[in-house]
Amino acid sequence: MSKYVIIGNGIAGISAVRKIRSIDKLGSITLLSQEPYPFYYRPRLPEIISGEVTLEEITIHKPAWYESNKINAKYTTSVDDVDTSRKLVITSDRQELAYDKLLLASGGIPFVPPIPGADKKGVHTFRTADDALRLLNSLRGIKSVTIIGGGLLALEVGFNLTKLGITVHIIEMIDRLLPRQLDYEAAGILQKALEEKGFVFHLGEQVDKIDGAASAERVLLKSGKAIPAEAVILCIGVRSKLDLAKKTGVAIEKAVVADDQMRTSINDIWTAGDVAEHKGIVWGLWNIGQQQGTVAGANMAGASMIYQPQPNTTSLKVTGIDLISSGIIDDKNYDKTAYRKDKTYRKLVLDNGKIVGCILLGEVTNDKQILKCMSDGININAYKSEILDPDFRDWDFLERKSAP
Repeated sequence: MSKYVIIGNGIAGISAVRKIRSIDKLGSITLLSQEPYPFYYRPRLPEIISGEVTLEEITIHKPAWYESNKINAKYTTSVDDVDTSRKLVITSDRQELAYDKLLLASGGIPFVPPIPGADKKGVHTFRTADDALRLLNSLRGIKSVTIIGGGLLALEVGFNLTKLGITVHIIEMIDRLLPRQLDYEAAGILQKALEEKGFVFHLGEQVDKIDGAASAERVLLKSGKAIPAEAVILCIGVRSKLDLAKKTGVAIEKAVVADDQMRTSINDIWTAGDVAEHKGIVWGLWNIGQQQGTVAGANMAGASMIYQPQPNTTSLKVTGIDLISSGIIDDKNYDKTAYRKDKTYRKLVLDNGKIVGCILLGEVTNDKQILKCMSDGININAYKSEILDPDFRDWDFLERKSAP
């Protein structure tokens, strides 16, 4: 009977567990989590701030799920070392857990840049359930929050703060919002819509320091501006959590190097999620972690599955400003077809009639069909003047797998 040890209870680890148990009904599975909570849906953590959901409501697998699937879940458990010669995982309380197959899915940690004052009271990171709960408990009486970073997480967190009547300042060193997901035109539309909801943007700006006596009071920019900040939230990205991986001796470049089966350079160790690097890329995305975890779990359990990266698809869910962005958004070397109406912006990037990228902003109708055209490599030349219209309904060609 195989012994599986999974380090990490995020989407990558839990996807591996699900896949292992679907193949191997009898093997022992031990899952180790630094957090004290069962598996929850991390993308909805910003909604805890506004009180729209509780942690309980976004918990996907309650303790009973682990029990019914015969998973030995150990919460609030850190791993100090892995002895690869004896195949033992050694926890911080000196337990030794034997494994036949090991998954490194320890995730990532928020990037905290060397900004003077970043250690002051009132400066937060936002990654875990505890981060969300701490921020929620600190908001009483606060009227203004400054977020450093202008990515998807920053906008989601900021939007939920505006629901509480808080003015949200966003500082972003790039001169537009979401440069990896939006072109300039779409970014401008999104910025205007968010300004109407209570956001104040400071784009193309760099932080000099976080100022204040005992706690954060303002953020000083290198341009000389001073931004009021009763609280500061750092949303500048995530770095792979590599301390443990380095102790195992697995190959590491940007993160833990994985082959097409998500296996590391050590035969009985796999990796997935924010700590994994595949073909030079560390994705750091929920859906990618799910795919990689599933592939790793299948191969750990003796099946054969290859990880085939799908187009990078991200979404922003802010009431009235929905966004789907996938694949290539820079149409410099490609054909482009675009549709714009009022606060709606819809764009396809085409390569010889096939969709290689899309932006759907403010109106995401037919997103599943458009993404299917992308993933299946369907030629849409016959429909390219119509397909972006949200009222387009003639999707029968998808069943034939190619357009006429």
